[in-house]
Amino acid sequence: MATVVQPLSLDRDVSRAIELLEKLQESGDVPGHKLQSLKKVLQSEFCTAIREVYQYMHETITVNGCPEYQARATAKATVAAFAASEGHSHPRVVELPKTEEGLGFNVMGGKEQNSPIYISRIIPGGVAERHGGLKRGDQLLSVNGVSVEGEHHEKAVELLKAAKDSVKLVVRYTPKVLEEMEARFEKLRTARRRQQQQILMQQQQQQNVASQQNHMSTWYTGLVPGLSGVQGCESELPGEKVAMSLRAAGPQLDSTEDRRSTMLERHARLEAPADLSPKQSD
Repeated sequence: MATVVQPLSLDRDVSRAIELLEKLQESGDVPGHKLQSLKKVLQSEFCTAIREVYQYMHETITVNGCPEYQARATAKATVAAFAASEGHSHPRVVELPKTEEGLGFNVMGGKEQNSPIYISRIIPGGVAERHGGLKRGDQLLSVNGVSVEGEHHEKAVELLKAAKDSVKLVVRYTPKVLEEMEARFEKLRTARRRQQQQILMQQQQQQNVASQQNHMSTWYTGLVPGLSGVQGCESELPGEKVAMSLRAAGPQLDSTEDRRSTMLERHARLEAPADLSPKQSD
């Protein structure tokens, strides 16, 4: 006759063990304080976390072979999960229903940001808040059996979006690490904003300088009719000669006296009577 293998249910097994402890305690065959201590361990939050992580690993790890191999692989994976969280809160398994309104939380971080992936926000009134179990500051370790430790942000998002009906998350609570990461991101954002402001100020200064240069060019051009623009100018100080080179539409003039002399010469040539008599030789 074939043996029927029932699915693993540690919750049921722990409840059964507690019932047996209570019966032993009532019988008086075993010292009551020892049984009470064992009962507290089985009912503790830490034992509950181990039970949840173990059962989660058992359901997600695929091992070819007898149930004993499956149990060994599950135990190793559970120990590794708790060893990785040394110095932090122990891992927890949180299962959330997947509805049309989503899961009700936001994640941040990832390999590209040199940080773990965290639950950064629990949306008020969302699925995660109504269900409970998930906290802001939880580090996301795996999604439906797929590890996201050391992975890019987009991979975690894709796994969450691809989940159907429900999603099982393995998380551990490390709020201090999240605070440090948020402070680092805020420092980077502040430095980026300061850099953008400096760039805008430099652009504004360049525009102001260009506007002043255009204004001066227009002012110098308007001093002398027919000039097309200012070619160059030296600083003008009291007692110093101003050297200005102007490009004109007509002949280039070096000074006011030269222009006056040239105009007088032209005027004299126009008014003087032309000498039409034949030249006489000596």
